[in-house]
Amino acid sequence: MNAKARDQSKSWLNSSRPIADRVTEWLGTKGFPSEFRAASTLEEAGFDTAQGMYVPGDDPHNPLEVDVLAHMWSEQGAAFELMVDCKFAEPSRCAYVAMVAARQEEFDALDSYATSDLVGHVLKTDSGQALVGSLRESLKRPHPAAFALRAMTTRSDDPGYDALNRLMGRVRARQGRLTNALVAGIVVPVLVIEGELAVARWNSQSAAFEVHSTDEVRVSWLGHSRWDRPSFLVDVVTMRGLEALAKRLACIGREWLGAVGPHVAEARKAEESRIFQEMWNKATRANLERD
Repeated sequence: MNAKARDQSKSWLNSSRPIADRVTEWLGTKGFPSEFRAASTLEEAGFDTAQGMYVPGDDPHNPLEVDVLAHMWSEQGAAFELMVDCKFAEPSRCAYVAMVAARQEEFDALDSYATSDLVGHVLKTDSGQALVGSLRESLKRPHPAAFALRAMTTRSDDPGYDALNRLMGRVRARQGRLTNALVAGIVVPVLVIEGELAVARWNSQSAAFEVHSTDEVRVSWLGHSRWDRPSFLVDVVTMRGLEALAKRLACIGREWLGAVGPHVAEARKAEESRIFQEMWNKATRANLERD
C-alpha cells in the first residue's frame, strides 16, 4: 500500500466528518485510551499518577516520554514508583509472547529493581537489615520469570524487545533523578499490554513448546553492559490483569514507605557526609596539583 492509499484508509483525515469523531478516532490510533485506562486503574489502587512527563535519555536533545508514572511518597523522603509503558496489540494481528526457559533461575526482586543510592544506605543500617527479609518476601511472584518478550508480528523489528528497551531507559533515568534528590526510592517497571499475552516454555521430554495464555508474567531484562546490574525484573501485564497487579503493588508500596521512611533521615545524613567528603577530597587534590 503506497502512502496515498494509507492516508485514504485513515478516515480521521476526512475533513467532511465531525471533528469530534475524527479526534476520537485519531486518539485511538495513538494509544492514548490505554494510557488513561492504566492511569485510572492505578489511581483506584491508591497511587498518585502523572502523565505527559519526560525524562532525560542518552541524547540530551531527545528526552523520553513517560506514558504513566504512578507513585507513592512519604514525608520522610521515601518513594515507591511504577514506571508504566502501554502497548497496543491488535488481536487479529499481534500478540506478545514471554519465553520461559526450561530451567528456572531464582531472582531476588529487591536486587533486581532500580533503586536509588540512598536505599542501599537505609538497608545497611541495623534497623534496615531487619526490613530486607519481609520486603523480599513481599516482592516475590508465584510464577517464574521469562528471559525474553517477543511480539508475534510480521514486522522485521521486534516491538517486544523495543518496548522493554525503551521502558528500562526511562526507569534508569528516573533512578538517577531519585538518587540526585537523596530520596530512598524504588522504581518498578510495568509494561501494560492492551491485547493478548502468552507464555511459551520448552518441554524437553515432548520436544515441543507448551503455550498458555496469561494476564501477568515477569521478564528478566539483561540490559546493557554499561549498566551496573546484571538484570532487572519487568512486570508485564494485560490491561485486564492490571487491577490485580496494581492492588498488590500498592500494598507493597505502603509497606515500603512505612518500613523505610523512618530510617531515611539517618541514611541521608550519612550520604550527605559522604558527598561532602568526596568534594573535600577533590578540592584538596586540586589545590595540591596547583601547588
